[in-house]
Amino acid sequence: MSSNSIKRWYLYMIVLFTFDITLSALFEQQIICSLLCFYAYALFSPISTRQLSILIFLILSEQFLIFGNFGLPLLYLLPITIFVFKARQLFYIHTIAPYLILLACLCVQLLVIEPYMLHITCSLYYTLSKFLGNIIVMMLLSLKFSPR
Repeated sequence: MSSNSIKRWYLYMIVLFTFDITLSALFEQQIICSLLCFYAYALFSPISTRQLSILIFLILSEQFLIFGNFGLPLLYLLPITIFVFKARQLFYIHTIAPYLILLACLCVQLLVIEPYMLHITCSLYYTLSKFLGNIIVMMLLSLKFSPR
């Protein structure tokens, strides 16, 4: 990757981080996780370990600012990352793969972490709006980035 494209990656990360924090402050709940959508695309693109580490750190910082716990997203980020690195070597990666990774992360966050570890009860409306909102953000990101 060239120097300009690396700078653009960092710029996208910072812009999406501030976008997520601003939206969660406005709505008083986190409905759109655009940084997590960007992470799902970054796993399937040629990205360095340093850039991926900074992206994970920004996701952890975002969750700390919203929920007050720093390391909980590691419960789904690390296994998903290891799974994707192994799957990229063994399988043909289809364009639907980032969507499946995003939905797996959201399922763990909404169905395991929030109710059992943070004791946040999620309504059906909140869960569906979070799924649909993030899928729409993922579609908008797919216009800019290609997972291959």
